[in-house]
Amino acid sequence: MAHATFAAMLRERGLHKRIGVSSAGTRVGAPGRPPDMRVVNLLKQKGIKTPRIRARQITQDILTKSHMILVMEEQQRDQVLELVGDSSASRVKLLRSFADPWAHFEADIPDPYFANTAEFQAVFEIVESACANIISSIESEGIASTFRV
Repeated sequence: MAHATFAAMLRERGLHKRIGVSSAGTRVGAPGRPPDMRVVNLLKQKGIKTPRIRARQITQDILTKSHMILVMEEQQRDQVLELVGDSSASRVKLLRSFADPWAHFEADIPDPYFANTAEFQAVFEIVESACANIISSIESEGIASTFRV
């Protein structure tokens, strides 16, 4: 959901050629699987496409190439921090921290997998807000070259 939403927003603002987006998980049970159909349907309703997004395991190569590493949960942040080490820790951020000034109380974005449609919508709203704020922050910093999230 976050990958597709972020990529769509970048295209809308004409930043998709300078800012790259990729996604990978810390716990991938079925590599190569497309997004959950409930996510695909929700994003489709929002005009967001998910054509090439597939589940994959995070790798050292992905981490090395990324300027910013966004995670959905504190547990994922801890797992990624173990992989990147202290020198790159500042690149690892909780996605929700960009959406919600109260994120320190509830830092995780809930996984709606076992939830209903309303929960998927609520998660989308958090993700959408965070992505918009990240893009605004990047734009205000004036990117001179490519940036990978």
